[in-house]
Amino acid sequence: LRGYDAAIVSFEPINERVLAALPQLKVVAKLGVGLDKVDPAAMQKYGVRLGWAGGVNRRSVAELALCLMLMGLRHVAPVVADMKAGKGPLPILGRELSACTVGIHGCGFIGKEVVKLLRPFGCKVLACDILDMGDFYREHGVEAVSFEELLARSDVLSVHLTVTRKTRNIYDAAAFAHMKKNAVFVNTARGLLVDEAALKGALINGPIACAGIDAFAVEPPADMEFLALPNLIPTPHAGACTVDARIAMGR
Repeated sequence: LRGYDAAIVSFEPINERVLAALPQLKVVAKLGVGLDKVDPAAMQKYGVRLGWAGGVNRRSVAELALCLMLMGLRHVAPVVADMKAGKGPLPILGRELSACTVGIHGCGFIGKEVVKLLRPFGCKVLACDILDMGDFYREHGVEAVSFEELLARSDVLSVHLTVTRKTRNIYDAAAFAHMKKNAVFVNTARGLLVDEAALKGALINGPIACAGIDAFAVEPPADMEFLALPNLIPTPHAGACTVDARIAMGR
């Protein structure tokens, strides 16, 4: 980027080291919505402006979250694997999303979109957020709860948080231990929100039944034993990977 006034970046880091080497750079535009690779203090220090629009991939990520919920409740992944292996499995009794209580952790752009997608199912929806979303909750019939209530009451729990000092590894062994037996856990946000060793233990030993994970602490993840668990549905950070979302991010 030496010699350029402006840059469009995706996953590339914009930090002290990079900005110190680019004295001509004046503005960075972010293709995407995650800002974890951008150091705001360094940008302020060097007088570089940021062009960014939040939530442009909300529908794409929300639809994948809904997909992972349904796959988990209906045991789609292990049944498909057995069918392809020629095992001819008997159907497994699953659960209907409409009969579940769904918890949304983080009710920002994507969390709100998930709430809207859930409305036709008629399921009970809980939400936990540090901000007051009272107007939205009342409009969509959502019950605001604490983190502890969210863990204890959700049949399906979908995470839509950003990574901060307070949220890093917020889903640890203690959190999983407080979840319902046979709960489905979905994370389409950031891998660093989850202690993956604790999640692995919860999937092997309980209490949770299944996890749909689109974001890992290290990508691609290296723990093949973890990825091979029959009750883990792993996807390769594909939440925003639709033609529609890419066009929206580009615009």
